[in-house]
Amino acid sequence: MGRKFSPQEQREVELCRRTYEQKDYDKAIELCKAAAKKFKESSLGEEAQFYLAESWYAKQRY
Repeated sequence: MGRKFSPQEQREVELCRRTYEQKDYDKAIELCKAAAKKFKESSLGEEAQFYLAESWYAKQRY
């Protein structure tokens, strides 16, 4: 099983999602890059990578 994440760690990735949903793609990219790096090779890192990719896509930066 994967490791348990603290509420603070979970909030970091939640902030990525909310920022993306608010269409603040530049800020979402910044937050998600940091979270993806911090939580690489984990479920939180995968979620951060997802919102990072979606933010780039929304900016039409493939």
